[in-house]
Amino acid sequence: MKLASSTKALAAELGCTRRTISAWLKRPDSPGRTATGGFNISRWQKWISENGLGTRTSSADRDPRLQALKNEKMRLQSEKIALETVAVAIQNRVARGELVRMDDAKRVVGDAWGAMLRQLRQTKHRISAQVCGLDSGTASRLLADDLAQTMRQFSIPEGLARHPYFGPLRAQIEELHDVLQEDGL
Repeated sequence: MKLASSTKALAAELGCTRRTISAWLKRPDSPGRTATGGFNISRWQKWISENGLGTRTSSADRDPRLQALKNEKMRLQSEKIALETVAVAIQNRVARGELVRMDDAKRVVGDAWGAMLRQLRQTKHRISAQVCGLDSGTASRLLADDLAQTMRQFSIPEGLARHPYFGPLRAQIEELHDVLQEDGL
């Protein structure tokens, strides 16, 4: 039999306050003190359980609006932790060079497309004098050679070719060059 020597010790064992113990001691059905003046902890625990005293909740816990707010707060805290975890994962991937900022990707690809479009727009000026008066087969071949040269100039800069994002893009562009070459362009 485990005994508590004081109301303070009993309160600590039962997980309540000394005021609560004092209030319970005033109840005629409480286990009270032992003959030696201590408190039988197991009797007190049984009495609390039998009387449903350990399951009481505060009025705040019974208010459904407050409980809903507590639940929402917990959900938001959980969501915040999840978002912080994702943010750290993104930062790590950026640091390892696995991700590219959208602005950087747009700039590099936009610059490459812009250069190719400028070259394509100049094709008629570059080639018109060369094809004037030629038969259509020869003119077509000269035009195809000029377009192939223009397409070869469309590429991702060498320095970015090893980047995890731009490397595969460069490989796709090179594959496009091969297909155009096979098609005679």
